[in-house]
Amino acid sequence: MDYLADLLGGKKHLLKSYGGYNVTVNATKLAPPIVRYFNLYPLKTKKYITYFNWVKIYKLVVVVVVVVVVVVDKKIQQSWKFIVDYEI
Repeated sequence: MDYLADLLGGKKHLLKSYGGYNVTVNATKLAPPIVRYFNLYPLKTKKYITYFNWVKIYKLVVVVVVVVVVVVDKKIQQSWKFIVDYEI
């Protein structure tokens, strides 16, 4: 478990309720390696649908919407960039 926690950049916790360990990982740190792995070795069962939906949500929440604030002539203009084909 220590190796897995170190590999994923997470922390290992003992859960006394069932006498086992749990590894907690930040989703923003975990996502790029997981996406690269499953792009190389795709899932072949119905779990691919769950993974595909997860990647779509990840891209929408973390990657796709970028707010750009530009100051021009003492005016603040806000523009939204939507990155459609972003590769992790």
